[in-house]
Amino acid sequence: DPLRFDHHGGGWQSEDGSLEIPKYGAEVGKLNRNIVVQGDDRSKNEQFGGHMMFTKGHSHMEELNTLLVRMRNVQVRRMGQGLKLGRYMVHFHLAGNVSGSYVTNCSAEAGFNRALAVHAVHGLLYENNVVFNVRGHAIFIEDGTETGNVIRRNLVAVVRPVYSMLHVDM
Repeated sequence: DPLRFDHHGGGWQSEDGSLEIPKYGAEVGKLNRNIVVQGDDRSKNEQFGGHMMFTKGHSHMEELNTLLVRMRNVQVRRMGQGLKLGRYMVHFHLAGNVSGSYVTNCSAEAGFNRALAVHAVHGLLYENNVVFNVRGHAIFIEDGTETGNVIRRNLVAVVRPVYSMLHVDM
């Protein structure tokens, strides 16, 4: 939904006029959604929430697209499992071609371990999402073999380090 009000900063000038900050605009992201997937009330203290892992089973038709995920307008909060590799808020894992799959207009907040991880996945669309207050990489492309994924027009704010995961998370 579009915002009802404009959100423009007015700038600032010191009383004597010697310092000035020009007018500025700020990004505004809506976190709440109608569909909510969340960890329970204890998750925050334990940094241990749920996680969504999308992968595919093995078959004789490996080259075919056998995984289709369509997430739209979903709020994910208090998810991911702190200090555990592979237990991320939303994780596409070794799924190969996922053409037609998307995560759009969703929000991820108060995450304990990455908002999105993409590992050996091709053809995913991750667009128009808001990520706020997560630990580790907010959007993580795992090993560089991933191709054809589109990650665009996402707002990411307040990403906190994790000191006991991978070196890149610090």
